Amino acid sequence: MSKVDVIGASSGADVPAFEVIDDVYVSSGQPLSDVCVEVIAPDGAIRPERAAGEICISSPSLFRGYWGWRGFLSAGFRQDGWYCTGDYGFLADGELYVIGRLKDIIIVGGQNIFPEDAEAIANRAPGIYPGRVVAFGVDEIERGTQSMAVIAEMKGDFDVAAARGIERDIRELISAALTVAPRYVSVVPERWIVKSTAGKISRPDTRARFISEILSKAVST
Repeated sequence: MSKVDVIGASSGADVPAFEVIDDVYVSSGQPLSDVCVEVIAPDGAIRPERAAGEICISSPSLFRGYWGWRGFLSAGFRQDGWYCTGDYGFLADGELYVIGRLKDIIIVGGQNIFPEDAEAIANRAPGIYPGRVVAFGVDEIERGTQSMAVIAEMKGDFDVAAARGIERDIRELISAALTVAPRYVSVVPERWIVKSTAGKISRPDTRARFISEILSKAVST
């Protein structure tokens, strides 16, 4: 892995579509010779190299749609035939770097927060199970925005007092790095976070479990 600088808010010369904190990103390699890749801003403008945005592709072998529960679907295609993948990332020296999914971005008061950024920061807190952290947005209809929630598994035997201390550490780390404090931070026992059938952490299912098992109880009390 090599470190790649991504245009951020401090660059001044070019305002990014999304802010990406300093991190290490893994290249997916160069596109095939007949595959074209663009990275676009929310307004459709093409982003320069090392500036993050939505990844769009064009190719003679590009599919025309896919079969879903509502029938044949072609959502995501532009009028010019390019397919907008819903992934966000950037190009650097002809290579593609994928960061994550646009639908997972947390929007707090109009500010975009990448869950991967919050998770990487929370992983620095001592006492949590390495890599077992999930960040996601919780819709706050009455406030007209989302709030950030962070779930982290404690390593080893669960201890309530120690969990509260780790929650404070996570909140302070994220607030200092992202200038946005998570409204909800919960340290839970090992194996609490939900995984998909493929063995990957599932943000949607973990969010649903958090809302039903933790948030609903907190509201009712």
